[in-house]
Amino acid sequence: SVWVPLADAFWRRPENGAALPFATVWPPALKSTPYNPTTSDLKVLGGLEPGALATELQRCGVEAVAFDGLEELFWPIYDASPEAKVVSLNWRTWPQYKHSHEEWDVDLSFALWLLTMVGSPVHLLPWSVLLLPLLELLSDNDVHRWLSTGGPPLTSGGAGVARRFFWYNTSFRRWMTHIKGGLERRFANEAEYIDYFAEARRRVPAERFFEWDMKRHSMEDLCQFLDISGHPACAKVGPLPKGYNLLYVEREEPLVTLALLPLFLVLHWANYRIVGRMLGLCCCCCRRSRDREGTRAKVE
Repeated sequence: SVWVPLADAFWRRPENGAALPFATVWPPALKSTPYNPTTSDLKVLGGLEPGALATELQRCGVEAVAFDGLEELFWPIYDASPEAKVVSLNWRTWPQYKHSHEEWDVDLSFALWLLTMVGSPVHLLPWSVLLLPLLELLSDNDVHRWLSTGGPPLTSGGAGVARRFFWYNTSFRRWMTHIKGGLERRFANEAEYIDYFAEARRRVPAERFFEWDMKRHSMEDLCQFLDISGHPACAKVGPLPKGYNLLYVEREEPLVTLALLPLFLVLHWANYRIVGRMLGLCCCCCRRSRDREGTRAKVE
């Protein structure tokens, strides 16, 4: 993880409010939520010490970055790695992009709401303190290995139960709050959309710039651009098949998600019993206190 430690370190500084142990949606960081966007991460980006981003990228050994939802980080990261090659996904026209985004936003909101309702019990009580170490033990430290190496990418498949459980626990803090914290760029009109990709075309040398067209290019073209040979994917000819748009991680590996469903249901039940019992005790204590006060008033 590159950005999360940088953001937390920024907000821990005394001059930035000393948010301990890490930044939250409360002051001073005022991290975003899906329905309350902020500029928290733009403040971090503007306040980074020179070379901090490059140092963190080098420390983590980052080989590739997808900037979907993190567009504001593109130029800072590119400037920190000027020899990098750039694949530009500008194959859609503005009307196509706008129509797709408007439909997808509605569908995504419902899908994420449904997924959140299923996986929410781990956030009501600190179950992860118990369950994550256990899953790590059973998976031979899969989560630690994934965070330490930065791969494989979340969307590439191969995740086990431990890694998927960790992702459901931390995706809001490690992903969503940063997207809505100012790192996502939403294009208001066609001119902004065209200018965004045109700037990359101007600034990135032609030999390191590839404008990918989903309807025309193949994995063979991509491998040739990236100087990759011998990989099985490079032998695939023709455009890539259309994949899932929503919950693609869950739908491409449904067994991993289904394996967690019984655990989430048990935690829902446990939360109901524990919280219900605690509220019952509180109500009982309040009732007894009122009864004692009433009895004392009668005696007096």
